[in-house]
Amino acid sequence: MTRYFYLLIISVLFLAVFSGCEKEVNVSGIIVEPKDLTLSKGDVVQLACMITPYNADNKSVRWESKDVSVVTVSETGLVTAITEGETQIVVTTDDGHFSDTVSVMIARGSPAEDSIALVKLYEIATNLPIWDLTKPMDTWEGVILSSGRRVLHIHVNNSYGEIYISKPLDASIANLACLQSLILSAPYATSAVTIPSEIGTLTELQWLFFFSGFTGTIPPELGNLTKLERIAIYDNTLTGGIPKELSNLTNLQEFYLVSNALTGNIPKELGNFTKLKTLTVEYNLLTGEIPQELGNLTQLTTLRLNNNQLTGNIPKELGNLDKLEILYLQNNQLTGFIPQELENLKFLDWLGLSHNSLFGHIPQSLLDKFKPYSFCPQNGTNFNNLYCGNK
Repeated sequence: MTRYFYLLIISVLFLAVFSGCEKEVNVSGIIVEPKDLTLSKGDVVQLACMITPYNADNKSVRWESKDVSVVTVSETGLVTAITEGETQIVVTTDDGHFSDTVSVMIARGSPAEDSIALVKLYEIATNLPIWDLTKPMDTWEGVILSSGRRVLHIHVNNSYGEIYISKPLDASIANLACLQSLILSAPYATSAVTIPSEIGTLTELQWLFFFSGFTGTIPPELGNLTKLERIAIYDNTLTGGIPKELSNLTNLQEFYLVSNALTGNIPKELGNFTKLKTLTVEYNLLTGEIPQELGNLTQLTTLRLNNNQLTGNIPKELGNLDKLEILYLQNNQLTGFIPQELENLKFLDWLGLSHNSLFGHIPQSLLDKFKPYSFCPQNGTNFNNLYCGNK
């Protein structure tokens, strides 16, 4: 009996020791969804997070709003939109202090106001799908909404995705505060269609295109659209100058002002577009010199300033654009010598200098690339008929 008693005691101690040696499962990360949240004032949304591994022992987390005046978040991840603005919500694990972030924007307006703006647009559009306006707008074909039921995109199935409008835009377009892309065309408008200044309030825009049929001037308010990555204003009868306010668009990657009747100088402030890959300002009536500040655009692959009335020399600073593949300066009134700094353009595939009054020699390194083309001379004194390409 005593022996069995001791064996029992030893077994209990053995289990106690080894059960206390089970390895704790530590947290290795955390993921929160969604990553981006677009809300209206007063909205309430529940966030969810996933801790890895799934069998971690300590799954406690802490939620934090970086700006409680814009949005608050509860201990369980319940988000409440307080006022317009942008901030972040961070969730952090107690074990290991791993964290993840949600970007939150509280936009002005509401889904109801978005709906009003879409109805006004629908009334003047000629190629939108048929919408049943008695049903919620999330059933309207081509309308893409955010998680907060705000309009992000209006998609149309044509070659460029543009919406054809027959009349001027209503001021209610300003209601679409979360819109990220707007592509419009007015070739068959029954009255003069201008670019309304209200577009400048749509500060979430990333793409903005105006194709064919727009008159008037380019509103300086477009300079407020600091999230723009692409802007294209093609084949219109726009007059006036290029607003200097557009220099605020420092996130631009593509900038097209093509086939309008724009006058005045190319603003030197365009040299602020340090992310720009394409700068095409052609077929206008622009005058003055090519700003040397364009040499700051070191990400450029395309620079097209052809078919204007530009004067002065080709700036030697253009030789800084070592990623440039296309340089079109033809059909202007440029004078002086071709800067030898252009030999730095190792990736240049197309060079247009014709119909100017340029003198000097093309850098030999470029000539070697363009040799197959007899119309790109090895030497010359007047480049009124110079156009080169190696493709």
